[in-house]
Amino acid sequence: MATVPRLTAEVRREAVLEAASVEFAAHGYERTSTEKIARRVGISQPYLFRLFGTKRNLFEATVRRCLIETLEVLERAAAGKCGKEALEAIAAAHAELRHERGQVIVTALDLDHRPEPWSERIFAAIKG
Repeated sequence: MATVPRLTAEVRREAVLEAASVEFAAHGYERTSTEKIARRVGISQPYLFRLFGTKRNLFEATVRRCLIETLEVLERAAAGKCGKEALEAIAAAHAELRHERGQVIVTALDLDHRPEPWSERIFAAIKG
């Protein structure tokens, strides 16, 4: 029988973030189940918490990843352009991203409706 190579913690972490993006977008923070996220990725819930500590940390990492990816897409779209041409390229890239990623971006950017000041903590984390 062939053995399946073990995935590194970083590979599993990325898989969890991808699954968490889908779940948080579909159900919001409060109604998202970490058990369901763990099942989607094929890991145990305790391992999910070993990777992220808390559901809040998982949410913040998910939003941070989404914001960074969004910024990278928009920067690539505007590269080498100025003024109206840059704005139009950014708008088109954003529309395409919304089409591809759907509600994830809306959920990630709708931070003011969270029970804590998520936006300040997340933007501070992005800045390093």
